[in-house]
Order: sequence, then structure tokens, then C-alpha cells
Amino acid sequence: MISIIIPNYNKSEYLVSTINSIKSQTYQNWECIIVDDFSHDDSIAIIRNEIKYDKRFNLIVNKKNMGASYSRNTGIKKSSGDYILFLDSDDFLSNYCFENRISFLKKKSNIDYAVFKMGTFYKAIGDSKSIWSDFSGDHLKRFLSHSLPWHTMMVLWRKKTLIDLNGFQESFPRSQDVELHTRALISNFKYEICSSVKVDCFFRIDSNRIKNYTNFLKKDILGKTNYYNYFKNNLKGSKNLKNLRGTIFESYLIIYTFYKQDKITISQLINLINLLENSFDLSNWSQFNKLWIAIYKIIKKRKIHFKGLNYVFKLFLIK
Repeated sequence: MISIIIPNYNKSEYLVSTINSIKSQTYQNWECIIVDDFSHDDSIAIIRNEIKYDKRFNLIVNKKNMGASYSRNTGIKKSSGDYILFLDSDDFLSNYCFENRISFLKKKSNIDYAVFKMGTFYKAIGDSKSIWSDFSGDHLKRFLSHSLPWHTMMVLWRKKTLIDLNGFQESFPRSQDVELHTRALISNFKYEICSSVKVDCFFRIDSNRIKNYTNFLKKDILGKTNYYNYFKNNLKGSKNLKNLRGTIFESYLIIYTFYKQDKITISQLINLINLLENSFDLSNWSQFNKLWIAIYKIIKKRKIHFKGLNYVFKLFLIK
């Protein structure tokens, strides 16, 4: 059996589509555990209405807002399947997803998890051509630098592997999946990339999902700096430590991206940059790295951008 675990918080407008994509699966031996994280929209009523005739669904409602990691860990504890797939409540699956993944992992008894390709969409499947399928390079280095090779729902886990990893870190408000995948790579769990089959899942990239950009960025800063500080302490002496600077760079990048798009004001920009720089330790950065970031900030504050700018700054920062 495969267990699908979905944490939900105030995503009522997307739930029906996500739930229907699970109901439509050609592979029938599944259960779906939806953990509602104390939503204050119509989520619970919608979920109950959509699952009332299908006993394979199980709705769990948190008594207070506990975060996605807690909700996913609750799902793991309640799950009965040998395999686990994590979805967000606005994701979408092709109807052959479970069949595709179970078939692959059953043939690979020596691996702990498998990674599959993922498509993207804005409003409807097919309105974006972007596919998450670049699995090149050193995967650990890519996660440490936040050049992410895969995303939450791209992975099918053996339940035993998640138990051995002790699930998600509940102190992370964001980047929970990035942290989990990084630990799995550091711990040398065996995995395989399945790049030969077609896309079987879709990630929503519609920016309208973000209701408050300042709050979104604050959580992003906390998630990325938690990640940076956690692995900085756990990778002391490692040659991979320098790659973590890429995660901090990505936090600068998303702040300045929203500023350029007029999603945040100049005063909000200043406050967010101050929050970022007070949330991690720069003491082990070289003078060059500090100067490099200072130059980047001057350029981006003036809303200057040209092709390759972000790539070059990030590349030299982690060298």
C-alpha cells in the first residue's frame, strides 16, 4: 500500500482538484491522510464533503496551528502503507502516478527512495512548459546551495526510511523538505533517479497563492537561515560547508525579486534585509564574500537586472 500525506492550511480553493487527482489513480491500493493544520477558511467542510464516500481517506484536524512538519510527521505515524508520498494541498497528480512509482520501486529492492520528474502549472495543467527534471551534478552540494534538484512530491519513500530519519524537523517553518532531503543524502540512504518516464505530478507556481508577501518572506528567511545554521554546525570541517552560502544568497534573491516586482516597499525591503542579516552568522565569510554580497545589494536595490546576473553572483559566492 502507498500512503499519501497532505498537510493543509487555508487552501480551500485548491483542495477539490488535489483530492480528485488522488481519486482518479489507476493504482487502487492507497490511503490518503489529510492533516488540517487549524485552518480558518472552508477547508474542513470541503474535505469532509469530498471524502465522505471513500474510506481510504482519513482527515485529522490539529487542535491548533502546528506547522507542516508536525502535520507530516503526524501523517507518518498514522500511515499504514509501505510507501509514502507527500503532497501539498494545491498539488496535482497524473492518474498513473501511483502505478508508475510503485512499479519502479518494487523493481529496486535495494534503494530507500526514488525521485521522479515534476511538471508545473499556473491555473491549469498545460499552461506551463517548465519541467523539473535537471538531476545533474552533486545532489548534496545542490541542496546545500539551494539549487534544488528535486521537490517534496517528486520523491516516493519507503516508510522505513522516513522512520530511520526521524521524519521532518518540526522547528523549520519553511524548507522542511529541503532539510529532510539533505539529511537523507548526508546519511547515505540509497536512492535512484527515474528520469526515463514521463512527468506524473504537477507543482502550482501561481504567485497569487501568496496572500501577504512580507509574511511569506519572513517565513522564507527563517526557514533558510535555520537550514544554514543547522547544517553549518553539522558540517564543520566539511569541504561542502561553502555551498551553504548559496542558500543565504537565495534568500537575498527572493527578497529583491519581490521588491523589483513592487510586491514590497523600500522600507519593507530594508527591514527584511536586516532580519536576514541578523539571523545568521557572517563571521566565517571571507572579506571577498562580504564585499560581493554588498555589491549585489547595491545593484538590486536600484532594480538593475541583466541575464546571468544572479547566476554569476551565486557562483562566485560559493567558490
